[in-house]
Amino acid sequence: MLLNTSQLKELYNRYDKKNSSLISIPFSAISDEPLKFYKWQKLTTAADYYGYDWSQRAETAHNSLGDCYATLFVYNKINSDTMIIERVIDGKRVGIELTPAEISQAYCIKENDDRRQDILNALDEMDSLKIGNTELSKDFLKNSNLFISDVIYRYEKMDDHLEDYNMAIEDVLDNADKNYAGKLVSHYAQNMSLADKEQYIESAEMAMDWNDTNEPAISKIEHMVYEKLIETRSSENTAKAKAYIDNISKKCHNANDKCFEQSQNDIFLSDRQAVQAVKMGIPVGYVTKYAGYHGSSAALHTFYMLSEQNFSTLKNDKSMDKGPVFHYTLNDDQKKQLLNIVDTALKDPEYAKCLELPKKTTPMRKKSMGRK
Repeated sequence: MLLNTSQLKELYNRYDKKNSSLISIPFSAISDEPLKFYKWQKLTTAADYYGYDWSQRAETAHNSLGDCYATLFVYNKINSDTMIIERVIDGKRVGIELTPAEISQAYCIKENDDRRQDILNALDEMDSLKIGNTELSKDFLKNSNLFISDVIYRYEKMDDHLEDYNMAIEDVLDNADKNYAGKLVSHYAQNMSLADKEQYIESAEMAMDWNDTNEPAISKIEHMVYEKLIETRSSENTAKAKAYIDNISKKCHNANDKCFEQSQNDIFLSDRQAVQAVKMGIPVGYVTKYAGYHGSSAALHTFYMLSEQNFSTLKNDKSMDKGPVFHYTLNDDQKKQLLNIVDTALKDPEYAKCLELPKKTTPMRKKSMGRK
């Protein structure tokens, strides 16, 4: 079937959005009669349109089994035949072949765009928008895909004579549960790009810093979005830090390694920093002052990995060089990044709690009952 752009639009305009499915379109829109005389076509019309041969079977039209065979034939044709739509590209008329799935997608996109625009127009006409005591800005709702979807769903459930987007919007907000605002905020934040998230946080913080009146700097819903973005950023940063520590720890698993002499400009940790590093699984320890002189250990020092159990012993061991320090295999950038993680953990207990390794528990031994 060869259609140009105007014919495709006509096909879409004749499509009854309420009472039909896309599967009916290719053969139900073949009538050239005016729209007021338009009606859905019979199975025999569809079968003839696609060239079904009724004589190939004993069952004829209007026979139950015969209609089943014809319906299957039409269904397979609808799902396999393609349409060619003529378009002018760079001054040349070309034919674009579309599959049924692509045609269906085009109808759905067009219909969804139309509905979305109707909802945006309805929001512009409305005054106060609230969920309980929470004021909602129009811009927030316009950019909330979850809210738009809920309004469309509510609209579709209305009786034909009551269909009204303003009423659908009011119904969604008036009947929302106490957690609905939080759901909108979570969904809104999830669909923001990383750049948009950072821009939103920066703008919100500037508004709160510069506000010197008794009026709220930002609305409650905007503050909820801000808090959600901060929470998400913190969670993402924690996950990245944990993955970074795990990756480094796997490469530094040996407790007593032979290493070269400790650098004089190394990063030396305080006791608090060292203990916090150990709790998070960051490889830190002490290096011996003097090199060994036996066999393969000649001219090499020894690195002792630090743990909560041996901290006091290594700290007071006079044979150890100044320390504690990060594992000798780490480069300067890695050490600085790990130091930043340690210092952040010392300042923020919640951050530290998320990164600290679970404490090992020793199972209690059963009391001996003696010999029987």
